[in-house]
Amino acid sequence: MTVLAKDYPAFKERLQHILDVAIRNTGTAGIAIARLDGLPIAHRLGGSDDPRLAAVMAASILGAVESVALQLRTGDVSDVLISCNRGKIVALRAGPEAAIIAWCRSETNLGFVLLGLRAAASEIAGVLEGI
Repeated sequence: MTVLAKDYPAFKERLQHILDVAIRNTGTAGIAIARLDGLPIAHRLGGSDDPRLAAVMAASILGAVESVALQLRTGDVSDVLISCNRGKIVALRAGPEAAIIAWCRSETNLGFVLLGLRAAASEIAGVLEGI
């Protein structure tokens, strides 16, 4: 995954547009794209949310769950849903080298969130494969 300096603004703009659409379609409070090593790629977060922390969380969540799935021989992980007492966290792969993580209120419809994030993850994977 290498972006030339001259292509970086267009690349970043495409990812930000995907995140804007995903937030509009899902009602999530924050969303981030990260490499699987935990480096942030792009994000749309609330004022006090840290994009580096979101990136590390996405990589850690998926890495841990994928290790469990491998040990239990349950197949590839498609998404991870975490229910908390004040919200939900969703993490899923966005191609072979990236992950997307989003968080939302407890009452948010997870079906809509998953549909929107899967569509966003597919688009993100396409953008990242093109670089």
